[in-house]
Amino acid sequence: MGPMETSAGEAACRECARNAAILDEEALLRDLEKLYETQRDGFIARLDEASSGGVPIDWERIARGSHDLAGTAPLFGDDRLAETSRGIERAIRRYADEARRFAAMHEQWQRYRTAA
Repeated sequence: MGPMETSAGEAACRECARNAAILDEEALLRDLEKLYETQRDGFIARLDEASSGGVPIDWERIARGSHDLAGTAPLFGDDRLAETSRGIERAIRRYADEARRFAAMHEQWQRYRTAA
């Protein structure tokens, strides 16, 4: 065999390496999807609680979560949640008054939940 020729074993090794890379990528994508689902579910639970009223609201945490989800949700095909998250973040940043923040957040969130 010349220096540029490869054996069947070497070709099989390269094929195995390519297949392993594909499997690793698929595993990574599954892990990322699980991470997104955890983030999404936690955010939904926080908004359900905050929107129910009667509990102290950590506005900065809700705004940060909204911002993060607005950027992440479209990657997983959840454009409606992304748009709702953007609206909630904008409302929190726009209003300093607690009552106005709550009303705007509540309206956005109820619209999302009713359409779900």
